[in-house]
Amino acid sequence: MNEWVRKAIQRLQGRMTQTRIREKRFFLLCEPFCFVIQLEMDSGFDETLLVFDKTHLTGDAEAPYFLYGCAFLQKDDDPRHLAELGVTGLECTLRVARRVDSDDALDAFLQEAFAQFDAWEAEGKEGVQEHSRQMRKAFMQDITGLLKPLGFRKRSNNWVHPWHGRLLLKFHAQKSAYSDSYYLRFYICHGSINCGCVYYDVTPGSAASIDWQLTDRAFVRQAVEELIENYIGPLLKMPFEELQNQKEALRKRVDCGCRICEDCWLLEAAD
Repeated sequence: MNEWVRKAIQRLQGRMTQTRIREKRFFLLCEPFCFVIQLEMDSGFDETLLVFDKTHLTGDAEAPYFLYGCAFLQKDDDPRHLAELGVTGLECTLRVARRVDSDDALDAFLQEAFAQFDAWEAEGKEGVQEHSRQMRKAFMQDITGLLKPLGFRKRSNNWVHPWHGRLLLKFHAQKSAYSDSYYLRFYICHGSINCGCVYYDVTPGSAASIDWQLTDRAFVRQAVEELIENYIGPLLKMPFEELQNQKEALRKRVDCGCRICEDCWLLEAAD
């Protein structure tokens, strides 16, 4: 066990209810709130968090990430069951992660977490949920600000640009079905069928979903800017004849699943 995890457990045992399933997840139940501190996140968490922020790769490579967050008891929840079954940090309505690699960093993390717990409790459930909505809106607005000048129009979590007749260029923030995270993908498709004939994962070096609260928004903007410079911009300027010659280089996905033809997006544009 990492020494900072061990020290955190010693300090938290007297202040929070320890889950019976995972010893590194702690709860403070104050209905309707469930305040969570989760220690030593798993590898999936690290991969998600590090998709963009390369600065986290410096320093102590073994130092764990600690997370604190705020979840809510549902109407029929029994707080005792919640403490027994647990809720993960990534299920929290609001969540913050910090890397802990020293006694000072541990002290700062615990002080910050409990101060924020008090602030969330004072703010109330509706206030916390509204804060989450505004954060999500700002995350989406960052993407809109980059794509709108190019002619993309936002429709729900899609940004769409008509292209070469009935083709569409589509940027999609797809909500994960398993957590509060998004897959960021860019598609070439045709307007009559809702599928991506060609797609690129926007997150560099990973096809994983990203946690929109934990990933630095500056790195998300950087990834979208790189996509625009290296891919979307050239596509918007490319004549259709040249596009036909580039199809093998463009296609990341061999079978688009539309059941029309292998090159349905090119066929649709040519019709």
